Amino acid sequence: MNAELNNEFTAQPEDDHEPFRPEIEEFIARYFAGLRRLQEMRAAEACRRRENQSRLTILNRARKSVWSREVNPTLTEPTIHSADLYKLRDAHLSVNEYGALCLNSYNMFIADVDQNLDRGTLLGNYPSESAIEQIFDSIAFMDSFMNTRFHTESYRIYATHSGYRIICTSETIRATPASLTLLRFFGADPLYATMCDRDRCYCARLTPKPYRALKRDDVLEVDEMQIAYDIIDDFHACTLLGHFRNGVGWYAGADDEIIHTDLVEQLRVHDDLSLQVKENATLA
Repeated sequence: MNAELNNEFTAQPEDDHEPFRPEIEEFIARYFAGLRRLQEMRAAEACRRRENQSRLTILNRARKSVWSREVNPTLTEPTIHSADLYKLRDAHLSVNEYGALCLNSYNMFIADVDQNLDRGTLLGNYPSESAIEQIFDSIAFMDSFMNTRFHTESYRIYATHSGYRIICTSETIRATPASLTLLRFFGADPLYATMCDRDRCYCARLTPKPYRALKRDDVLEVDEMQIAYDIIDDFHACTLLGHFRNGVGWYAGADDEIIHTDLVEQLRVHDDLSLQVKENATLA
C-alpha cells in the first residue's frame, strides 16, 4: 500500500505544474529589473562619492602647497601627490605660480585657444560644426604634407573663461614639432604653444584662477589664494561642449567617442577637477 502511494506521488511529472499567470511573470520581471536599477544607482552613487572625496583631497593638497611657497619662495610649481587617488601615467598634477591646480601631460594633446587675442580664432564665438569642419579640412591638408593623421582623431571641446580647450581622446600625441603645428592650426595661445615646446608637455588648468574668483586683476598674495580656495566650488575652469570626430561630425553625446586606453585616467582627472560641481557656478 505504501509503495503504491509513493509511486502515485512520484509519478507526477514536473511539466504538469501550472505556469505563472502573465501578470505575475510581469510583476517578477519588473521587481528584478528594479533591483538591478537600484544596485546600479547605489554603485554609481558610491563612485561619485569616491570621486568627490578624491577631488576634495587633491584640492586640499593644492591648498597646502600654496602655503609651502610662503616658506620656500623658490618652489615655483610644486608637484601634487596623487598616486593614492589616481593612477596617472605620463602626467602629473602641480600648482602654478598664481595658485591654480594644473594637469601636466606628456602624451595627451591639449590646445588652449583664447578668444581675447587680436588675431581671433577660427572657432569664432561658438564652435559650430561648420567652423570645426573648416579647421579639420585644414588639418587634413597639413597631414598630407607631414605624414600625420591628426584629422582622423576624436576630440573633446570645452568652453573656458576666455575661449576653448581642445583635447584629443583617441590617440596619444607627444609634444613634437608636428603637434606644435597642430596647436597653431587650432589657433592656440602663442605663449601656451611656446611653453609646450619648452617643457615638451601640455598643460590644462583644472581650478579657477584665484584672482578671478576674488574679482581681482592681478596675482594674489598667498593668504588671498587661501580665500579663493574657500569659495572654489562657486567657480569652475571649463564646461564640456561636445565631441568632434571627422566623418561623424559634431556630437554632444559620447556614444561615438573613441578614448585611448592610456588616456582614460587623465581624462577622468581632468573632468573630476575642472568641470562644474555646483549649480550656477561661474567660469573663471
